[in-house]
Amino acid sequence: MPFVTLIGEKLAIEGDEFKYLGTNNGCRKCKLKTVCFNLKPGSTYKITKIRDKQHKCNVHDGNVVAVEVQELFSI
Repeated sequence: MPFVTLIGEKLAIEGDEFKYLGTNNGCRKCKLKTVCFNLKPGSTYKITKIRDKQHKCNVHDGNVVAVEVQELFSI
């Protein structure tokens, strides 16, 4: 079952894998932080689909996009 999360548009490449490290203090006031921080810290995920929705982000260079991910490895 895929999860939906947000990732920097320059990092959003279908088929790529990443390790989720956890929350970022620079996001404390962001209204979308619950979507970005809905994964398990230390787990590895694969991007299975990129959605059309984009949002402005103060942390990433450019926007973030909604992506579907599948958990591969969990600690």
